[in-house]
Amino acid sequence: MAYTPQEGGGALFKNDKGDNPARPDYRGDIMLGGVLYEVAGWIKPKPSNPSEKYMSLVAKAKDQAQAKSAPTKQTEPDFDDDMPF
Repeated sequence: MAYTPQEGGGALFKNDKGDNPARPDYRGDIMLGGVLYEVAGWIKPKPSNPSEKYMSLVAKAKDQAQAKSAPTKQTEPDFDDDMPF
């Protein structure tokens, strides 16, 4: 995104859901404690009154998002050297 948040601030932008209704309605970034977070928001009906709406949010640190999308390196199992065989 072209927007760079300052400490304690951020922004949400309308997201193109395409043909996937599970995608968030809004996406953006927020800077908290020097850590940049990705934020996603979904507009949902309020359970106690479905005619009213609220926004459900999920946030995760950007470095976590990049780590999850990066291919993981397979490591060898950790064998205990004290095994009798």
